[in-house]
Amino acid sequence: MFKSLLFASLLTSALSGNAFSQTSNPDSIKRIAVADVQNFMLKEETIKKIRNQRSESSSDYFKPLKEQASNTSLLNDSIYVKAYRDAAYSKIRNSKAETKRGGIGTVGYVAGALAVFAVVFVGLNKM
Repeated sequence: MFKSLLFASLLTSALSGNAFSQTSNPDSIKRIAVADVQNFMLKEETIKKIRNQRSESSSDYFKPLKEQASNTSLLNDSIYVKAYRDAAYSKIRNSKAETKRGGIGTVGYVAGALAVFAVVFVGLNKM
């Protein structure tokens, strides 16, 4: 009786596909994608084109390549591909050229504030 019950339960689980399927945590796949993006590079001309066209992360520029993927079987996983594209897009958007522009804006604000301060200071001294 026990043997037939065990056989029936094993047969049922094997036929349903649940016995040998392996699920993966989406967060771990996203971490792998972010780690793989560390090797992602684009030419400066391509980066300028992306910024001028205001491309999105779904652009083909951000597709994961076999050479950059740590596990090529993940290239067929939609969660990995989306996480890779988002991380690559974020890496390009936050690159050095973007921070240089931010630095120029900060210098402009500081220079403007100093100019206003100087005008107020000179104006108060003449009174």
